[in-house]
Amino acid sequence: MEATELKVQLEKAVAQVEGQKSINDSLSLEIKEINSKLKVSLEAEKVNPQEVEDLKNEISDLRGKIKTPAAAITDVEQKRAVQTFAVKAFNNYARQAKGGDVGLESFLGSLADEFKAINISTASEGGSAVAQVLSMDVIEYGREYSPILSSIGLKNGLTRDYTELVLVSYPSVGDGIENVAGVSLPATVEQTYSEVKADTIKIYANPRITDEALNGTDYNVYADLVRLIGDEIAITLAFKVMFGNGSAKNGRGLLSSSRVDITNTTGKSFKSTIDATDARPADFFPVKSTGLAGSLGATDKAVVDFFIDLINELPTKYLTGAKFTMNRKTKGVVEKVRDADNNLIFVTNAQVGGAPTIMGYPVEIDDTMPDLATDSTPIIFGQLGRAFAMANGDIDYMQANPYKVQGVTIFEYNKEIFTIMQASDAILIVGATTNSGA
Repeated sequence: MEATELKVQLEKAVAQVEGQKSINDSLSLEIKEINSKLKVSLEAEKVNPQEVEDLKNEISDLRGKIKTPAAAITDVEQKRAVQTFAVKAFNNYARQAKGGDVGLESFLGSLADEFKAINISTASEGGSAVAQVLSMDVIEYGREYSPILSSIGLKNGLTRDYTELVLVSYPSVGDGIENVAGVSLPATVEQTYSEVKADTIKIYANPRITDEALNGTDYNVYADLVRLIGDEIAITLAFKVMFGNGSAKNGRGLLSSSRVDITNTTGKSFKSTIDATDARPADFFPVKSTGLAGSLGATDKAVVDFFIDLINELPTKYLTGAKFTMNRKTKGVVEKVRDADNNLIFVTNAQVGGAPTIMGYPVEIDDTMPDLATDSTPIIFGQLGRAFAMANGDIDYMQANPYKVQGVTIFEYNKEIFTIMQASDAILIVGATTNSGA
């Protein structure tokens, strides 16, 4: 049985709860009417003892038909039940499948077996099933939020040695003239290209779970491990996508020195255009310096002016869909900035679902971004999806290997992704530095 079927069963249980409530309401109404008849009979001058006894018996029978329904299960609880139920079944399956790959078909079989252990065909039992499923939760502490992987682009067909051309200068055209005798049209300039190459990021995990922890607890140890590794993978990949230094299989991150060069006067990221002599290389992002170490501006007015210049410096073709990306600490600094009329430039707009904006452009909070500090790059503005892309690599698997250490199951996980630069001018990176170009 799949999770969707389980949800149908839970909804059926809820419907039975509601149906029983309706029956109870109808029975209560009948009892009320019979009580009224009984009262009339007792107040009559000639009381018929048998009629009174019959009415009392009828009330007793109706009350016996009233059943206490289980507490109604809300939509949110149903969703959590389906998710947690699958996790519990996954845990039980892992205990039986040590040493082999975790296959979907076998897992679904385990889910069906787990489902049969809890009958939810009736309302009351359905409520108990949900309670049992939800009681398996594990309390967690908060983790940093890193949505950068969903912000950058996805590119099909990336491989280990994938290369792509980037147009760095456009062809030229000349003024047309009448083609009379003795007049020749001079050659015009052709377009030129640069080349960018894909990078590889690879990560692994080898967690150990003792037999006692794996088999001697009712909590979702293995399933929790799989989910938590998934969280850690996202956090680690986000960090490498941001800061990978290009060594081994760390990739060259968005904000690494291989992509951002803010060396004073000679920094490649300070070059204003790629279509010029001594231009910015195609695999380096542009940086706009604040002119102050570790600050966005000396005054609120200076910060406001900086954001205006930043927005106007991004090419027009990227303004539609552009957004700011920063961590929550930088957000806390920008939130306090006011313009000359004492209006906040950081606005939470209820008309767009409470999404924060700076001068009309949405703000995405990503705690992978660096803090506002000397020579840091705390803000990205533009379209990340058009500036950087990724794709799943050739390696992505998890398997249990119980044979390495006695009494311990080692779960091996390996994952690889490919990344590549796209349109480097689709974003502008803020540099909190006194450095600048020549």
